[in-house]
Amino acid sequence: DMVMKHVGISKEFNVFELQTALANKDVMKANQIIHYFAANPRDNPVIPIISLLFGYFSKILLMHHNSGLKKEEMAALLKVNPYFLTEYNTAARNYPLAKTLRILGYLHLADLQSKGVDSTLNDSQILTELVYKI
Repeated sequence: DMVMKHVGISKEFNVFELQTALANKDVMKANQIIHYFAANPRDNPVIPIISLLFGYFSKILLMHHNSGLKKEEMAALLKVNPYFLTEYNTAARNYPLAKTLRILGYLHLADLQSKGVDSTLNDSQILTELVYKI
């Protein structure tokens, strides 16, 4: 409640929680979050969401290509606190290399669509389609 009051967003419905839901393949939670985004488009612009998801899945790709590193080395490579490696490991297990590469392609397409390239979809539809594909 305090976060909502002072920051104006719900802790449960933000892009970082969306990343966690996707990492865990929690379809229900991911859909709840994107429906919240659709209902509050001014507070949740699509381009930054796509950008953050691209960064997240790029880190998953780095994990696949550097799987032999120690925990501390991996955290340094990803530029994250070692605490977050558990979630990244879960995502890497749930999204093998080939799927991660496809997801990066989906993110690229969603980015183009969000900028009006070959698309008549609105931001909500773009995010819904993107999460469905992921």
